[in-house]
Amino acid sequence: MAVLTELVQASVKVVEAGTFLFKIDRICSEDMLAAGAAALAFAGMKPEPGAEVSTAELQDKMKATNLKGVGKHVDAVVCAAVSDIGSGDPVEWDDSFKQFTLDKKQENTKAGKVWIGRLPSGVVFELFGAIIKHSNDDGRSADVLTSFPGGAEDSAAG
Repeated sequence: MAVLTELVQASVKVVEAGTFLFKIDRICSEDMLAAGAAALAFAGMKPEPGAEVSTAELQDKMKATNLKGVGKHVDAVVCAAVSDIGSGDPVEWDDSFKQFTLDKKQENTKAGKVWIGRLPSGVVFELFGAIIKHSNDDGRSADVLTSFPGGAEDSAAG
């Protein structure tokens, strides 16, 4: 039983974004891969492994409609991963908060459901980055995958 408790506790991390603290949970591998691939897919780019892609290149290739799709995916990841909001020293967690929702019509603050659009976009992107990093074991997952001979492609092929 102790292993399960440790696993659950290790999956939750407290991060600061804006003026608040947020408890974030890891997202599953499928969502994490989709989050990373979404920006590249919407941009119509398939960079070679190890190739660096500049922000300017991404912006040039992305259209406003594609950016909106990426933004929805970013919002969805944040909605799925944030489990609590707190502030202060010592930290006080908001017992009334239950979850963020993508749909503004589903917002019901009395029930603890808050529309994700209430957060400043900078906070959302900061949380998104922290969630991806946390879900990727702070980069160690990628290091393990690329450590196989031939990198990720060979290890996936078996």
